[in-house]
Amino acid sequence: MLGDYPKTHRLTQLFTDLVKLIDNKCGVEDFYKLNRDSPLVLEYSYVASRYMASSFSNDDAEKALKLAEELGKVIKCIRS
Repeated sequence: MLGDYPKTHRLTQLFTDLVKLIDNKCGVEDFYKLNRDSPLVLEYSYVASRYMASSFSNDDAEKALKLAEELGKVIKCIRS
């Protein structure tokens, strides 16, 4: 068991903690370093979409989906 973990929507914090927990298994640290700006944009998008009048382009959505697909591959590797 890993213990209690506080709830958060901060992807940057989750990635930092994940890297500490599993080292660089499945290239998670490499993935984060290559895509460091994307979690920040997703964090902003999450907050902005809930609390501010904002809109995002199709290109923004496509980039987010591509990142999610790449992250899904890393997570699948971690879980195996």
